[in-house]
Amino acid sequence: MLFNYELTLMTAGSLAEADLKKVIEKVKKLLPKEVNIVKEDDWGLKDLAYHIDKNAKARMVQVHFVSESAPIKDLNKALNIEEGLMRYLLLKHNPVKEGKVEPVAKKKK
Repeated sequence: MLFNYELTLMTAGSLAEADLKKVIEKVKKLLPKEVNIVKEDDWGLKDLAYHIDKNAKARMVQVHFVSESAPIKDLNKALNIEEGLMRYLLLKHNPVKEGKVEPVAKKKK
């Protein structure tokens, strides 16, 4: 069964654009081969509420993808040791309905 996933990546704000792209490509290579990347959003430079690793700002990137749940455990281990990342958040959403592979929409209140 396929599930929608959101992977939010946080890197140091002082990281150069070229280095940021290298980190993102390296993370994409960590994804299993059967993963279907649906969308990638660059949220840009954000002010942090508190310093993380002596950084007051961070670059945020979100990657939406579809995959089975089994290889995701290996992805968590690999992301934990990735040097370019300050933090990451991996969210698993509802199963994919057949024929519909779309990014998860935000719920309206």
